[in-house]
Amino acid sequence: MSDSADLQFVSPYAFEAMQRVDVARLAALSDPELRLLLPCLVRMALCAPADQSKSWAQDKKLILRLLSGVEAVNSIVALLSVDFHALEQDARKEQQLRHKAGGSNGESMLVSQLQRGLTLEFEHSDPLHRLRLALSELLAIMNKVADSSGEFFLKSSELFESPVYLDELADVLCILQAELPSLLPIIDVAEALLHVRNGEWFLCLLVANVPDSFNEVCRSLIKSGERQDEESVGGRRRTEALRQLCQMNPTQALNIRSMVVDECHLPGLGVALTLDYKPDSSDEAVSPLVSFVSGLLLGTNSKVRTWFGMFIRNGQQRKRESSSVLWQMRRQLLLELVAILPRSRSSHGADADDDDITGAVGRGGGGPAGYSGLRAEHVVKASALLRLYCALMGIAGLRPTDEEAEQLLQLMTSRPPATPAGVRFVTLAFYKLLAFPTLVRYTHTHTHTPAGIRFVSLAFCKLLAFPTLVRYTHTHTHTHTHTHTHTRGHTLCVCGLLQATGLPHPSQVHTHTHTLSHTHTHTHTHTHTHTHTHTHTYTHTATPAGVRFMSLAFCKLLAFPTLVSTPEQEQLMVMWLSWMIKEEEYFESAAGVSASFGEMLLLVAMYFHSNQLSAIIELVCSTLGMKIAIKPSSLSKMKTIFTQEIFTEQVVTAHAVRVPVTNNLSANITGFLPVHCIYQLLRSRAFTKHKVSIKDWIFRQLCESSTPLHTQLLPLIDVYINSILTPASKANPEATNQPITEQEILNVFQGVTGGDGGRGRSRFSITAQLLILYYILSYEEALLANTKSLAQMQKKPKSYSAALMDHIPIKYLIGQAQGLQKELGGLHSALLRLLATNYPHLCMVEDWLREEEVTGTLPLLRRVLLSSPTCPYTHTQLQEAFQKLPSSQTRLMDMLERLALLSPSDLIPYAEALTGSMGLLLDEGVPRKVLQTLNKLWMVLNTVMPRRLWVMTVNALQPSVKLLRKPRYTQNDLMVDPIIVLRCDARVFRCPPLMAITLHMLNGYLLASKAYLNAHLKEMADVERQAQTISNLGLSGQPDTPEVTREELKNALLAAQDSAAVQILLEVCLPTAQEVQGSGGGADSLLLRMRGDKAKASGAAAAARAKEEEEGEDEEGGLLSDLREVQCLVCCLLHQMFIADPNIAKLVHFQGYPQALLPLTVAGVPSIHICLDFIPELLAQPQLEKQIFAIQLLSHLCTQYALPKSLSVARLAISVMGTLLTVLTKEKRFSFFMPTLPCLAAFCRAFPPLYEDAFTLLVQVGQVASADVAAEERDIDPLIARLQYLKERPQDAASILGQSKLAQPKRSSGSLWGMDPDVQLCYQIETTFMDIIQSSVQTDH
Repeated sequence: MSDSADLQFVSPYAFEAMQRVDVARLAALSDPELRLLLPCLVRMALCAPADQSKSWAQDKKLILRLLSGVEAVNSIVALLSVDFHALEQDARKEQQLRHKAGGSNGESMLVSQLQRGLTLEFEHSDPLHRLRLALSELLAIMNKVADSSGEFFLKSSELFESPVYLDELADVLCILQAELPSLLPIIDVAEALLHVRNGEWFLCLLVANVPDSFNEVCRSLIKSGERQDEESVGGRRRTEALRQLCQMNPTQALNIRSMVVDECHLPGLGVALTLDYKPDSSDEAVSPLVSFVSGLLLGTNSKVRTWFGMFIRNGQQRKRESSSVLWQMRRQLLLELVAILPRSRSSHGADADDDDITGAVGRGGGGPAGYSGLRAEHVVKASALLRLYCALMGIAGLRPTDEEAEQLLQLMTSRPPATPAGVRFVTLAFYKLLAFPTLVRYTHTHTHTPAGIRFVSLAFCKLLAFPTLVRYTHTHTHTHTHTHTHTRGHTLCVCGLLQATGLPHPSQVHTHTHTLSHTHTHTHTHTHTHTHTHTHTYTHTATPAGVRFMSLAFCKLLAFPTLVSTPEQEQLMVMWLSWMIKEEEYFESAAGVSASFGEMLLLVAMYFHSNQLSAIIELVCSTLGMKIAIKPSSLSKMKTIFTQEIFTEQVVTAHAVRVPVTNNLSANITGFLPVHCIYQLLRSRAFTKHKVSIKDWIFRQLCESSTPLHTQLLPLIDVYINSILTPASKANPEATNQPITEQEILNVFQGVTGGDGGRGRSRFSITAQLLILYYILSYEEALLANTKSLAQMQKKPKSYSAALMDHIPIKYLIGQAQGLQKELGGLHSALLRLLATNYPHLCMVEDWLREEEVTGTLPLLRRVLLSSPTCPYTHTQLQEAFQKLPSSQTRLMDMLERLALLSPSDLIPYAEALTGSMGLLLDEGVPRKVLQTLNKLWMVLNTVMPRRLWVMTVNALQPSVKLLRKPRYTQNDLMVDPIIVLRCDARVFRCPPLMAITLHMLNGYLLASKAYLNAHLKEMADVERQAQTISNLGLSGQPDTPEVTREELKNALLAAQDSAAVQILLEVCLPTAQEVQGSGGGADSLLLRMRGDKAKASGAAAAARAKEEEEGEDEEGGLLSDLREVQCLVCCLLHQMFIADPNIAKLVHFQGYPQALLPLTVAGVPSIHICLDFIPELLAQPQLEKQIFAIQLLSHLCTQYALPKSLSVARLAISVMGTLLTVLTKEKRFSFFMPTLPCLAAFCRAFPPLYEDAFTLLVQVGQVASADVAAEERDIDPLIARLQYLKERPQDAASILGQSKLAQPKRSSGSLWGMDPDVQLCYQIETTFMDIIQSSVQTDH
């Protein structure tokens, strides 16, 4: 907008004075500056103020004094003397007329027909007429703006274009708006002024005279503005007007820029305001323009990103204009880029038509082959510029000019200082080159032959193969002189090329001394069409900015691969990459970073070799921090350079092994690390293909890991295990990696005391130990999973021995991992999965629940209150106290209580003393408190060292045989035969604290035995199947049965183990002969007490029975006996086993056990109700003993669980008894009905509807028995007659019951069983009948 170029605008100083009403500043203004503010000042001086303070009165006097000498004040005073009320009414009438006339210029209420032109009329008019003329013209423009529907127009107005009357017209406009604010809202006036010439000047004066309206006017103009301001004349005029307003009030420029971004309107204005912004401090690392544009393109707001990207794309379609904001932005960015380029870099751009750019570039000097270092203070700014250009080109679609491309390439291939920012810069530059290959066009006028490029690559490979040729120093000076002769058939000189790439001659090895900073001085003599010599110096400083600079440069190279389009550029890039590899180690050490660009180069090379172009694109986008659309086809040239010239697969593999591991590798170390490179090489099987051992590198990296866990470690272990077990190809089954040796694994856990679960004083961290544990468990699982394929290849990788697993503190490590779940990521859950699969006995639910008790709040508070965290007693003193029992009870108890306060890891040194002395606690006179405390300590130790603790305990509880030596069992022995646990001293079965320990071990070893047999079966079945397949080649019809048979044998063995354990435990529950004698009754009387009160009848009989039992309990010492407690422990374990596998319950009851234990099992094992499911099957068995056991078991179940299902099964049992009555012989009839007839009373007691069926069966049995008695001419009581009568007349049951009790003689058991079997059966029938009737009578009463 050049129409206002010669006009004077309000200065920022004057505007600030008006905002603050600073009279002193206003007085300091010049007359031209003061002239622009007269409308507001005159109104302030003449109008009645709201502020009546003395200070304002003094300021008002100063304003009047200031205005007294200005001639133009008189005309403004005359304008203020007009009747504005009448003027407003006429204006509103004119608006109505215009609205009726459809906006046509008809008659006007403000002005009559003009005889002269508008300008002359304005000149010769009085103040009122001037106001009417200006108001009429302004209203006409405002109405046209309102009717334009957003289309821009430029109103030609003689009044607004005449330079002679601009000041007077500005006064009139300011007075009109101030006096008629409702008619002329300032935002509408501002919008109208954009449509006339000199509108931005009028707008600035209007706002300057009403300074409070600044933000309101700017916001209105932005909201009504275009989305792309440079696309139209109106947008450019609006942008220029707002730009002038912000120049008048620069303090609000950034706020106006924020409004632009929020509304996504006028992007050129946002850039222009940034270009105009002058920060207070000029030493900022990144310029405001770079920060602003980067924020728009790299921010999270996609709407803003799209809006600004469209501004860039549209701006490029127009012809280059110096007035275009886009080209001003590009010019400024190029100036900033050139300003930070190393001074020794040259530029030969012919497209730079700006003198300052040309001058800045020309100051670089030097030749094209020169390399110089980037200054440390420029590294951060260079990185920001690289990311910005990546965003401009990748997101906004910027097409760089030749000059921009040339300068970018020079910046990208510059050598930053050895700092983290420098590494970052190189990375970004490399990725930029990959993503945008068209960036470089023609940098030099001379060319190099392809043979020379090939030779550079060979030189670089030589550097990788012989890294000792180069030794880095911190202060060294090189003077290289070499000649480049370019012919059609010749290549570069070997020595000269080695020097050009930074490599010494093979016959020379440079040795230098080291200081912190170093200076390189190079003198190059190039001979082709011209010769030039240059000398340059650069300094490397180890700061984080240098490393970041390197990373950014590297990323930019990857992001823009078409930067390399000529042979010279290819050579330049190869030499730069060679320098990166050479300097990588020094950068890592000097900059103090673990992630460097060397690993990134390797990673990209691996992706190229495996043709994972999408992975490279993702890598580029993630490193640059932006999503760039990169075509995989654009990477073809870069792939060729990487895979054929620089990084062949063999070179990559050999170099990767020599890369040092990352010390203290954790998730806090970001970037691309050696572990990423090794992971990719393992996935592509490069190590096995080229026979390079990677085992030592992986082991060292695992040992150098720390928390928080790096996310790449677990995938690294998984792919390493896969490379061990699976060959790279079937043609070469031996092409696998070597597993970690057992000795190396033992060294990791060498410092762990106490074997399994000891406290870690190892030189290896807990993270390393957990990773090694994950490796071993995953390896064993993968080995079993791949057994079939390995057998087909006739390959058997070595499995880790059981002795090794015994030395690994698995449970302790899992406990440590549980407390570090946040730091370990998914390692804890992965370990739990592997543990549940391979070591189920270490994942028992009761163990996890007990761990909560051990690690809970109360134990923690107890340890906190300890005066000393260590125990004052040694394990030797503890053993002596055990051996001196019972005299040392007090001292032993004090020791045990002190040990109970220790943490599980602190208790490990006492494990052997505690377990070895368990046999001494089986003697008489040992206090129960000692046994309970020992049980508690054992459970605490079980949380950290279960497997070794179990072995020590089993060996300690073996029975002592004087003539024979105690067997020493191993972990493997106990997994093969878990019943060994129950071959302990018989006194353990009557010691509840030790019995609880024994049962816990038994349950654990039963689970361990299942896992062991499953693994053994899977391992051996696949091997034998493969052997059978090989031996049966050519034979048909061979049944595939061995593995089926083996599976069945395994299941049978497991079932036999479980049932044997249950049977032994049930026998343990039987009272011994001494216990029976001591109780004064039979074994049944002891076991019946387990039934509780559920089987007792109510009423007086129940009370009498309860009284008798209480007296009996007093005689027996009560129910709180060792036998009762052991029975409870056994029943709890049986309950868990039956729930875990119901088939165990079925197998045990099909085998049967003593009838005396039925009251105990039914009352003590809640899950025994599942027997109702298979009792019908048990009744159908041909063996009479199983049928008897089923009916007896059913009688107890019906009493305990009076369920509908129990009723149906009881009915079935009575029916079976009736059926058997007709088919059994005399002898079998007696042996069957004598024990089963009493069960009918239990059936009737639980289910009264069964009375009729029970009576009928009793009568039938009685008839058969009495018939046999009568046949042998023997007579007994008229039993059958009474039974028949009782069945027909049940109402007389009470009287007959009383008579029978009086008439029936008392018979001892001896005399009863000495009778004839039929007679005994008759009496049994009568007894059962009476029990049924008695229970029925008690129920009725």
